[in-house]
Amino acid sequence: MEHRVRKILTSLIAILAATNLEAQQSTPKLVVCITVDQLRGDYIEYFYNTFGERGFKRLMNEGLVYNNIRFEFSDIDEASAFATLFTGSNPNFNGISGKNIYDFDKEKEVSVLYDPDYLGNYTKEHYSPRKLISSTIGDELKIASKGRSDVYAIAPNPESAIVSAGHAANGAFWMDDYNGKWATTTYYKGLPWYVDRYNNGPESLSARLEQMTWTPSLSPDKFNAFPYVLDEIPFKYTFKENTNECFFNLK
Repeated sequence: MEHRVRKILTSLIAILAATNLEAQQSTPKLVVCITVDQLRGDYIEYFYNTFGERGFKRLMNEGLVYNNIRFEFSDIDEASAFATLFTGSNPNFNGISGKNIYDFDKEKEVSVLYDPDYLGNYTKEHYSPRKLISSTIGDELKIASKGRSDVYAIAPNPESAIVSAGHAANGAFWMDDYNGKWATTTYYKGLPWYVDRYNNGPESLSARLEQMTWTPSLSPDKFNAFPYVLDEIPFKYTFKENTNECFFNLK
């Protein structure tokens, strides 16, 4: 009887060890969260045939697709939507009910992430994730890895970048409205050398904006799934001069 018990326990330990090893091997080394703000869900179906095989097509064919997702609150904007997506909680839990709040001292609206305790790098604005009171998926990764995970967020606007990055991220970067540089806040310690090099080099947006032309990736006749008639003149936009709002308009 004792021999049988030992044999059963040995088998169970072996199974648990094998299961644990398999779980460790299947754990992804890289997690990428991509959010395309204001992309209509039906457009992915309309233009399915124009996508490459390793982009949206692969996600739809090999991934898990949710067809009926709804936010449980009204007056959704960029900040509240990103906070909900990256924390998995509603505004009454994550603290981000909208992009702007009213500052009674300044007597005007300010960003919900405005924080005078932190300076900006490549921006005059002051931001931090202090008003975000729930953890993001990046924060949970940091906790699970005991701080060994690297977490970065890149977005056009500060609210999107900081809210998706969270409190414990290594960095959050966005494009400044006034100088076109990749900006961040001193809340996140240290500025990577490659950000400095990019912002001050020939690759920077401010250095090449006047030579940039925005056109569709394919000729207009390829986008034949539009639910309306295309104009005869193809879409084209050129940034001819660096005006005060040129970077804002680009975003």
